[in-house]
Amino acid sequence: MKMIKIRKMLAFLGLLLMSFQAKAERADVVVRLPPELDMPAPKPLSPEEREQKEIRERINKKLPYNNDASGSLGTLGQLTKLCDWVFVGKVVDAKGNKVAAGAKEEFLGEVSVTLNIETNLFGQTRNKRIVVTPNWWETWRVPKAGDRMLVFLAKERYDEYVFDVIKFDFDKARFKGETNKGPIVVRECRGMIGLGSAETERIFVAATEGYLQVLRRESRDAERYYALLRQLVLSPEYRIKEDARSDLLKFLRSCPSFDLDRVLADENIDEGIKDYVRLYLKPRREGKKIP
Repeated sequence: MKMIKIRKMLAFLGLLLMSFQAKAERADVVVRLPPELDMPAPKPLSPEEREQKEIRERINKKLPYNNDASGSLGTLGQLTKLCDWVFVGKVVDAKGNKVAAGAKEEFLGEVSVTLNIETNLFGQTRNKRIVVTPNWWETWRVPKAGDRMLVFLAKERYDEYVFDVIKFDFDKARFKGETNKGPIVVRECRGMIGLGSAETERIFVAATEGYLQVLRRESRDAERYYALLRQLVLSPEYRIKEDARSDLLKFLRSCPSFDLDRVLADENIDEGIKDYVRLYLKPRREGKKIP
């Protein structure tokens, strides 16, 4: 409840400041902030601090999804750890009031999608048809009848364990999720991936089978996981490539025994990842100062 109130207060403050900005050319505006938000102006950065800030910004631009959490929290690796079922299905129908009205806002709300299950990749399901209601964002195209989709479903939500899920050794069996009346799409619309062609479907199914084999069907092994990710970072499919890069970073952060010099010497790994390893991960492991 406290977190919700803080978010609402910050959102209100943002709208308030935007409205004042429009009047700035005509008159001075005095804004009196409540005590809890009335913070002193930041001190000017020193030359060293400015250099460190520029380094961080440069590295962030080269990280997976430009270091945007909205993409990195719903990667194929995270979906695989959390799912109870994975299948390829064909959309029969998709409904959503805001979508049907042609709304352009970023958050489109809940969308009801009916799918026929055609290829089961993981978990057992008796049904051949299923209805799911994930929340949808404008960033990802809303499905329509006839679309083929790769879908990750779960029995429970694990939203409160977001910082546990990203770790290499996360095992959902050791955590109690939030129960639901029926199957839910893992990570909302990130857990439904459009398959625009037979070749795209082949590539995504192969990548998903790789993740399932290493993370769910076998004992968790760092060598096998790294071997999988170093191949997937070369995928021609943007989603697979960026997901693998993001999963690789999470793996390296949470597996301190893995040799980072191997990553720096690996020709498959891009310079964005290597810069992060060189400037952040290695110094952190060695107890040195980082930018």
